[in-house]
Amino acid sequence: MEHVQDSIRRYEEREAQLKRFIQVLQENENRYMTILNSLPILLVVLDASGYITFVNQEWERHSIENDISDPSLAGVGINYLKICRSAIDQGCDDVRPVYEGILSVLEGKEQSFTHEYLCSSPTGCNRFQMIVTPVRDGKGGVIIMHLEKQ
Repeated sequence: MEHVQDSIRRYEEREAQLKRFIQVLQENENRYMTILNSLPILLVVLDASGYITFVNQEWERHSIENDISDPSLAGVGINYLKICRSAIDQGCDDVRPVYEGILSVLEGKEQSFTHEYLCSSPTGCNRFQMIVTPVRDGKGGVIIMHLEKQ
C-alpha cells in the first residue's frame, strides 16, 4: 500500500511541476508578445514560402494609417512575396531589389538584406530602412523590420 501511495505522490508532484512549467511558458509568451508589440518598428515574419505568419501592433497601426485596413492585403496569411512579384509584374521595378533580397535570405544565399526606401502616405513621405534576417529555428522564414529614419 505504501508503494502505491509513493507512486501517487510522485505523480501529483510531477503534475504540479508540469502545471508550473506551462504557466511559465504562457507568461513568457505573453511577455515576448508585449516586447515585440512595444518595438517602434514595423515587424513582419514570413514562413519559408513567403506567407506572413506574424505582424506586430506597429505594423497593424501603420497599415490602418495608410488606408490598408483590410488585413487580407497586409496581414497574417498573405504571401508577401506574391504581393512583391505582382507589383513587379505591374511595372513597379522599385520593388525588384526588395523581392530579390528577401528571396536571397530565404534561400540562405545571404545572411541579411538591407534596403532604404521612401514611402508616401496620407501623412507625408517617410524614409524607411528595411532589414531582412533569417529565422533561425530550422523551419526557415525571415524577419522583416522596417525602421523609420529621421
